[in-house]
Amino acid sequence: MKKISFFLIICFIIFPFTLYAEFIYAKYGFEEIHFGDEYNVHEEVRFDNVHENLNNDVNNNGNSPAKKPFQIRDRGFEIGIFVNANVANNYLSIEQIFQETIELNLDNLANGFNINLGIGVAPLYFRYNSRKGWGFGLSTVVDASGILGASGKLLSLDEATDEKSDLSGALFASVGIDTFFKIKSLKVRLRPAMYYTLAYIKPDLSYTNNNSAFGVNYDIRIYEAFSLDGFPDNFLDNFKLDASPGFDVSFGLEFPFPYFDIGLDIINIPLLSSSLSKYTQYSGSMGNDELEGLSLGDFFSSFKTDNKSGSGEETVNIDRPFKAFLWVNWRPFKGNPLFTITPLVGFSINQLYVEPFSMEGGLNVCINLGNIFIVKAGVNYMDRLWVNSLNLALNIRVIEVDVGVDIRSQEFAESWKGGGIGVNVGLKFGW
Repeated sequence: MKKISFFLIICFIIFPFTLYAEFIYAKYGFEEIHFGDEYNVHEEVRFDNVHENLNNDVNNNGNSPAKKPFQIRDRGFEIGIFVNANVANNYLSIEQIFQETIELNLDNLANGFNINLGIGVAPLYFRYNSRKGWGFGLSTVVDASGILGASGKLLSLDEATDEKSDLSGALFASVGIDTFFKIKSLKVRLRPAMYYTLAYIKPDLSYTNNNSAFGVNYDIRIYEAFSLDGFPDNFLDNFKLDASPGFDVSFGLEFPFPYFDIGLDIINIPLLSSSLSKYTQYSGSMGNDELEGLSLGDFFSSFKTDNKSGSGEETVNIDRPFKAFLWVNWRPFKGNPLFTITPLVGFSINQLYVEPFSMEGGLNVCINLGNIFIVKAGVNYMDRLWVNSLNLALNIRVIEVDVGVDIRSQEFAESWKGGGIGVNVGLKFGW
């Protein structure tokens, strides 16, 4: 078996901690990884947006430049690096996990069992702001996305026919060019990007329990862009990238008013899908095809298993998750950017899920003290997770340190109990 296949089996199947992180180039938050002033990651309204509000030359009546509060001037050029990690589940709280004895309520499994784990890094990012209404930047990102969602009917052995469970994942590497410009008061942001899919899991996991049959059927294909055979000694000698790149574009519109800004962001509009062709396949079934007239002893004695593995080639096309959001930055104290409230609403389409479509939204508040110390808190439903976050930024212009933590879960109530946790750190340097 290929080493890369064994590694992915460990990550995504044997240990049910699947990778889950979507480093989307939206403006919704420092919560994950920043990619510059123009497209930061979702889940929170980005700190950079607060910087933008401080620079608006609109007073309360919208006719002439307003008197600006004291602030540190934004950097004209900056470079940075950002790292994020998070884990979430809908069953156990952090407190329960670290107890000496873990108590499990099996009745709760009827609601299903979900685990999300994410790790990502932006190793290269820079931005130039001309301060004349336009600018550009570049960012590279390596991120993993994945899910494990076992059906409640499967876990409780309830009656069902072809009940699907989520089990999927993808590993992306991308580079994007961030640009922004203004048309009068309207700010336009564009981010074309090229990405490679380095690994992708395409599963078909179903459960049936009715009067005629009982069992689980699975067919899992693990697509790989390259093999780890010979790693680490001869890895580079044998390295060959068996993948074609994909292209997508993100854009945003932002229009200022005296007391609020309104905007629209559309992220990862697919232009050309990335593709993989080489895969390792694991398929099989467990159960009984005929139940009528079987006693309990006959049921177990006739229980069948059929497991197969192999490899092959068949092209699969992968798009990065698509998102669209409408948001408002409201400055309730006569337009003063000291305090900002930001509601947002939108949706996403993610082909990793059995049901790709999902609504998303959130509410965030931000306190900005002179563009030096920024505190932000929010409650958001993003990527099918409830995320309750607190983010801090300390900016002395030549360097900015961003740190954020959150508690999260697939269920709203469990998110406040600590069904998961996320941590992110960012550093920016410039002048």
